[in-house]
Amino acid sequence: MVFRLPENLDEKGVDAFLEAFLWEAIEAPGLMCGGGCGRVWNVFVVRNGRVSATEEDGRKVGEWLERRPVVSDIRIGLLVDAWHSA
Repeated sequence: MVFRLPENLDEKGVDAFLEAFLWEAIEAPGLMCGGGCGRVWNVFVVRNGRVSATEEDGRKVGEWLERRPVVSDIRIGLLVDAWHSA
C-alpha cells in the first residue's frame, strides 16, 4: 500500500495523521503494518497473529485513507501471503 502526504503538512499534522492512521485504520480492526513513512508511505498490512490481510481489510484501509483530505496517490497492491508464500 502506497500513499502520499503533502509536502507542506507540518510535523504536528504528520504526527496527528500517524496517530489516527495507526489507531483507527490499523490497530482498531486488528491489523498491523510495517514499512516506511514520511511524505510517501509504503506500508505492508497484515492481521495480528500471523494471518495475512484480506481483500476486505485492504478495501477498508483504502476507504479510510480516501476520507482523509491530506492523503493522495493511494495505491493498494495485490494481496500476498505474508506468512507462507515462497
